[in-house]
Amino acid sequence: MKQALKSSLSVLLLMVLLCGIMPLTELATVSAAGAAVQSAYATGDIITLGTYPQTKVTDSGLITNLNAQTLGADGTVTCGGGRYKRVYFTQYISVNGGETTNPANSIQDDNGYYINTVYWFKFEPIQWRVLSNAGGELYVMSEKILASRAYNQLLADVTWETCTLRSWLNNDFYNTAFNAAEQAKIKTSAVVNEDNPWYGTDGGNNTADKVFLLSYSEVMDSAHGFNSSYSAYDVARRAQGTDFAKSNGLNVSTNSSYLGNSNWWLRTPGSYQYLAGLVDYHGYVYGTDYPVHYTPIGARPALKLNLTSEILTSKSGSACVVDRHNGFIYGLDPGIQSLADYAQVAPGYEMEYEPTVGGFGTGTQVHATLGGNAIESYYLIIFGDVNGDGNIDTTDAVLIVDYDNFLIDWDPARDAAILKAADLNGDGNIDTADAGLIVDVENFLLTINQTTGMTMPA
Repeated sequence: MKQALKSSLSVLLLMVLLCGIMPLTELATVSAAGAAVQSAYATGDIITLGTYPQTKVTDSGLITNLNAQTLGADGTVTCGGGRYKRVYFTQYISVNGGETTNPANSIQDDNGYYINTVYWFKFEPIQWRVLSNAGGELYVMSEKILASRAYNQLLADVTWETCTLRSWLNNDFYNTAFNAAEQAKIKTSAVVNEDNPWYGTDGGNNTADKVFLLSYSEVMDSAHGFNSSYSAYDVARRAQGTDFAKSNGLNVSTNSSYLGNSNWWLRTPGSYQYLAGLVDYHGYVYGTDYPVHYTPIGARPALKLNLTSEILTSKSGSACVVDRHNGFIYGLDPGIQSLADYAQVAPGYEMEYEPTVGGFGTGTQVHATLGGNAIESYYLIIFGDVNGDGNIDTTDAVLIVDYDNFLIDWDPARDAAILKAADLNGDGNIDTADAGLIVDVENFLLTINQTTGMTMPA
């Protein structure tokens, strides 16, 4: 009965909009933040890229289902549309490297993880904090501590170039966290490995890395959003670890003022070659004395993203926008059946489409393929088109009203293109104000700028 009432209200509201009883142009107030769809990512913004095991599974029913699955070679299973990592160990990770049967020499048991017990962790989108955005390059660092590992497996004189953490980040982590399309967005960065600024300890050779750690100078760079003083208890430098990192033996502060915070490695050496720098749980930068084989310190990967695709690009003279990071293509005219006039692929590549059930519109997938493999993938957005048919009409307005009344659900990840196409006033909400704008567009009172996603007088 309640569902039927909501449905009736949706129809009634749409009729009100269509009949002009409600002043449509008064429904929307354009926010300054929504003036353009592809914002200039600013320092401190959070984006997502890739997935990694993070949250511990606690649901008993799901745990039973996961335990019944056939384990992959990488220790993962897929269940109910989600991917999960199994963790099981018969010895603890010693704080000084290696393994131990004595829990007193490990942090894992302090975090509630014990030998001979199965734990499951869900792969979830990795959040990255923007450090800078310049020249089509986005410099980001993981918002959370994703793993707890030694800087180097053995206590020895090492540099960033030779340490085992660098190898792990650029191999195990890189291949676990990112699929082929995501890896194609990650630049090979020229990493400058400076000497310790206080003790002059050799930073070693510069390196070329996909993934790396921040240096002393970078973590004290105000342009990246950090306090410029190493001794400041900087909130921007503080970090907490995921459940998965804690299962690795991450040391977690119990201090009430810094509860849950943990230390994380920097790539710059400490006061001696067998020591490495870090940021502690206060947000203080340590430059002296943490042995490289110490395992309870966290890793916050950093990387640089190429925001400009060299594989699938807009055609000259076209208003088409290829948003490489978010995976969207927009700036298109409603009613088109291909991107022939809007975008192109590099020589040797092919462009393939996966239209929606509705047709060639919002949600259509576009792939740049090489040898039959998708190297880059995008979703089309026709602003105002939420049913995927490529047109903007009352059908779309009805769906938005239904969404506003909880009759249908759009998932933030799966339906990101639809949600972006629906928010025509840029306020971050999908509601009757947006439905009203669509009705105005259909009645030729407004038009939609398909590059910005904003409405304007016809």
